[in-house]
Amino acid sequence: MKNKYIIILILFLFATHTNAQRGKEKEDQLKALKIGYITQTLDLKSDEAQYFWPIYNEHQDKIHELRRNNKRELMEQIKSSGGIDAISEKDAEKILDEFIAIENEIQQEQAKMYAELREVISAKKILKLHHAENEFNRKILQRLRKEKADSRKRP
Repeated sequence: MKNKYIIILILFLFATHTNAQRGKEKEDQLKALKIGYITQTLDLKSDEAQYFWPIYNEHQDKIHELRRNNKRELMEQIKSSGGIDAISEKDAEKILDEFIAIENEIQQEQAKMYAELREVISAKKILKLHHAENEFNRKILQRLRKEKADSRKRP
């Protein structure tokens, strides 16, 4: 009986690890697509790219961290309290204030990134970058929606 539990545990851990690897692979693939899309859209020259990517990646990592971890913590806080309808107005105010603070930090990080990028690429390319990021995200969402719709059509 004990062996069955050990086998089930091992299978569960293997499945969890495999799903985590798939998630990491998809994240890496998405990042590579985004890099290619931005590079093509901005038409970065090699000397520009040499300075652009370290600045961009540093700030994007910070922004991603803010969005992923901090917002996730807030959502977990809401969920563990029984959902939005179950929390008190006082708790909702506190969580909303934290959410606004995170959004402000994200905006500040983007502003820092744009200021640093101004030293290595033109203002026009920075505007193109902003547009390219939005366009890339829009295309990815469209693709995901289409895949989801296609998967619903298949039995």
